[in-house]
Amino acid sequence: DNHYIFVGMKRTAPEVIDGSTLEGGGQVVRMACSLALGSVSLIKIRAGREKGGLKAQHLAALRLVSDIRCATLSGDAVGSTEVHIEIPFENIPPLKSEYIVDAGTAGATTLILQAALPALARRIVPQQNVSLVLYGGTNTRFSPSADHAAYVLAPNLRFFGLFLRVDIQRRGFFPEGGGCLRIDLTKIEPTPFSWSGHSAEPLTVLALFAGRGFTTLAQ
Repeated sequence: DNHYIFVGMKRTAPEVIDGSTLEGGGQVVRMACSLALGSVSLIKIRAGREKGGLKAQHLAALRLVSDIRCATLSGDAVGSTEVHIEIPFENIPPLKSEYIVDAGTAGATTLILQAALPALARRIVPQQNVSLVLYGGTNTRFSPSADHAAYVLAPNLRFFGLFLRVDIQRRGFFPEGGGCLRIDLTKIEPTPFSWSGHSAEPLTVLALFAGRGFTTLAQ
């Protein structure tokens, strides 16, 4: 039964994770919920940032991962500095065929994807297809672009037994957002890794910009 790999574990007190660890940013939030082996309490969320607490993108990621893991959230609100995630150990329903998430801002869809992938990888079974429809920013500051997901992340995940089809249905830039990224995920046999040290494939460079002021920079 691959629906949940922690069946048989004893329920223990929640692990407390300090969100001010290292740079004290959103990555602690995203990974804590996705990788946790049991229930967790997040404190001091994004304490290393000028404006701490959850932003819309972090909240969207937490709610998506909680949905994937059938977990219960408390304290999940924009600006919250503490969140508790109660993760069940039994009677876990199968994954849905589609999850739809809207950050409501230009929050990076790729960071929401980054949070969801470990949780999905644990639960997806062979021949199953799961779709993510993520609304927000696709090309924003301080985050991987949707093109990185398509041309870097997806090809490399094949070595780990995951096939990602990345469809940038609409681009969203900061500060307006409004983009849409669709991900179709399937479990496959891992692709054997080989590297000769050089590639005969042509190099592709993408330069995207929004607004007149960025034309020179893109060039």
